[in-house]
Amino acid sequence: MAEVTPNLGLKKPLESEFVSIQTLNENMDKVDQSLGPVEDLPTTAKNAAGAISEIYDQLTDKPHEQLTLTPGVQVVQGGDVPAILRSTMQGRTLVNLLGRDGNCEDLSKWSKTQTSGTSSLSTDTTNKACGNQSLVVMGSAVNSVAMMYLLSPLVLDISKNYLAVGYARSQLPATLTIGTSAGITAGGTISNSVTGNSVAWNMIYAAFKPTTTSPLYVSGNVEGNATMAPAAGFDGFRLYEITAPEKTYIDSLTTTAAQTYIAANYPYVDDMKHVNAVYLENKGKNLLPPFSEWTQYAGSSIITGSYSVTLNAGSTIQFDISCMPNQVYVFSLSNTGGKISIGTFDENMIFLAQTSNVTTGSTSKITEANAKYLRVIIDTTGLSAKNFSNPMLNIGSEALPFEPQKPSYLYLPDCNLRSNVDGSVVDRLYTDGQGKPRVMRRFREIVLDGSLVWEFVDGTSGSKRVSFASIPGSNATAIKFDGKILRAAAETYGNPDSFAASSSGAMFCLSNDDTGWGESYTPTANEIKAYFYGWRMYNDYTGLNFNQGDDPIHKKWTPVHMPWDGQGIASVVPTNFSSSYSPYRLMYQLAQSIDEPVTYEGSLMLHEGENHVEVGTGIVVREAVAPSGIALDRYHINTNVNGIPKLLKNRPDRIAEMFKNSVVDDWVKGRRNSDSVALSVYGYGYAYIQKDRFNPTAAYSVTYLALDAYTLGIAPQTISAEYAPNIRESIESLVREVVEARTETSVLKNTKAQEQQPQWIAPTLRNGWENYSNTGGVLYTNASYRKNELGYVELKGLVSQGTVGVAAFVLPTGYRPRSYRVFAVHAESGGGTMVHGEVIVFPDGQVRVYASSNVYFGFDGVVFEAEQ
Repeated sequence: MAEVTPNLGLKKPLESEFVSIQTLNENMDKVDQSLGPVEDLPTTAKNAAGAISEIYDQLTDKPHEQLTLTPGVQVVQGGDVPAILRSTMQGRTLVNLLGRDGNCEDLSKWSKTQTSGTSSLSTDTTNKACGNQSLVVMGSAVNSVAMMYLLSPLVLDISKNYLAVGYARSQLPATLTIGTSAGITAGGTISNSVTGNSVAWNMIYAAFKPTTTSPLYVSGNVEGNATMAPAAGFDGFRLYEITAPEKTYIDSLTTTAAQTYIAANYPYVDDMKHVNAVYLENKGKNLLPPFSEWTQYAGSSIITGSYSVTLNAGSTIQFDISCMPNQVYVFSLSNTGGKISIGTFDENMIFLAQTSNVTTGSTSKITEANAKYLRVIIDTTGLSAKNFSNPMLNIGSEALPFEPQKPSYLYLPDCNLRSNVDGSVVDRLYTDGQGKPRVMRRFREIVLDGSLVWEFVDGTSGSKRVSFASIPGSNATAIKFDGKILRAAAETYGNPDSFAASSSGAMFCLSNDDTGWGESYTPTANEIKAYFYGWRMYNDYTGLNFNQGDDPIHKKWTPVHMPWDGQGIASVVPTNFSSSYSPYRLMYQLAQSIDEPVTYEGSLMLHEGENHVEVGTGIVVREAVAPSGIALDRYHINTNVNGIPKLLKNRPDRIAEMFKNSVVDDWVKGRRNSDSVALSVYGYGYAYIQKDRFNPTAAYSVTYLALDAYTLGIAPQTISAEYAPNIRESIESLVREVVEARTETSVLKNTKAQEQQPQWIAPTLRNGWENYSNTGGVLYTNASYRKNELGYVELKGLVSQGTVGVAAFVLPTGYRPRSYRVFAVHAESGGGTMVHGEVIVFPDGQVRVYASSNVYFGFDGVVFEAEQ
């Protein structure tokens, strides 16, 4: 009798047995039934061999996929499964030899001249290429040239190559020159000429090698004609040292190609900046956030859900994103008859084009070659109120099914990746085996302030030399408090604004005009420290530098970067930073590289298919904030409320996330219109929350993208990255990182269990303030402070009966912020009546309290970073 197979039960005829057609058919039917419908296979291939091959491809070892990211927006093709991107990038340092003067924020740093007639120089806060303003130079005579020039000339090295860059806007020919006097090219160079546009900023540039060691002046020039007197706006001047091969390369490019190359590789920076504050973001398939983050351009609307909104009649809401040029975008949503459209803008937010309004569910647009921003618009102008829901913006020519935005990101807020001028020695950031960023350091940077041990060396006419202990490296670059680059000199004697640094010591030659030390005066060690804390000595009787033999009663100090106007005057040697002071900095190359972890947040994930990835600089992560007082039944971030400005440390371009006690908190995040009068002070981004959802005892923080990113750092020129290409590699990477995370968690728990918690310290109360108590037997917490294991200062307790507006106590060094910090707190005016109170922590450690009464103040919830 024939046997059957054990699994499918197929008949196995004996050698002598006759096989019938029916038996063969039954066997084939069983095989076919076991395989199932081929068209239902969840694979691309619709045959067994192909399907098995696809599955095997997902489960076998494969090398990681490689890709390169560049600053800006790009479309990146993901693999077959979602994967985490592992990145590598190199450091880079840009040193603007003009310091901060090229930003045109300080009119006093510039002057003007002309070839005939008269000229004027003024500020323009409406049109600017960077910062808060630009400068406008105008001449009175036709057929003349008007020039604006930096008052501080530079001495350049004739053996080196340089790149001078600026921006101009004018109907007339405008240029940049570097020469021995304003508008002259002798010893220097002249840039390309731009003309014909008084609105858009155009780049002027020149790569050159100086031919003189005489001082050279940087000038912006505009030439009038027979019918028009000269007039032009200028902004964003910078001067960088470059290599000879790069000069040759720039000279070989067309003007347009060179402008594109320079914009990408030599952006404007204040003084010296490195690759820093880097962000990598992938918004997911849906590029649009919830409606709470859209901008109300006109009228009013009611948000009825994360992705649903009712626009009242005659209203407009909109949202801007960075976009790719020459890319198709599709905007779709559920629409009850309102109008939708897509607009585009260039890098200066100058309008390019907008699609026609449609009342259907979707519209699309191909962006222009010079498009930098895309705006989606929902509008009910001329219509009654309409409902909208499930907005979706995706790349590609077809609308995708709606899904909420699922963003991922990698933030590197203080990576500070440095390099030398030619890029031959660099810091290198890489991702280790556990998926964590680390840095191989070749450079270090230190702040030169009063905490160092300074010594007086000697002095000569107009200057004095001071020194501090050696540095463990070489090839140093030093920045002055005003952003000027100090000259590295073999001989510093009698050579103000120069320095020499080595393993044997660091020597600085300081101008008497900066320090306030008279020709015959020998400063003490503490007075040298005071200078590096930002204080200038002077004689308050004569108003001149303080000399040996002057009456000590007239020895005073004023902030070094401010005039002697009686503001901020100190009568004893200061031991803290003066307000708004930027200390000297010194960068040097390490004798031996150091591998160390770097602060980061998040991981960038690629979803399957096309990904809209943005790379840039300017991210600020979890900055501690004190929401402002109540207005419109809301608490606010980065808004002027009741006449009290509440500023972030940097003007934000947009608010990325709000946190309460380190956990994401659901605030409404908005963005001001480009014509808002508040932009110059507050920037674009702001946030608010309803009063009943605000916790005054919680610690709030905010992550945001800075508008003036050039003050924080530069973006990496390229980022090399890799990701797991299949399921096996993705799971292996995930398992490795989970194991590492569990190990770290257990170590952290054990360490915390063994650590002694920071002790609360009772301050010395002053100005009549005392710890609060009452006769009801209720025990209240006394005023106290501590620094936690994360380096943040925490305050708690209640005080009462003191003088409002002065210090209740003073925090010691090591527990102070670098800038003023303002907090909303509980206060009582008596009889249980609560009033709005504020606590302001000063950079010098003063903790002042403000309110309409002094019955009691609560310090609970006051948390800030200990910065000095």
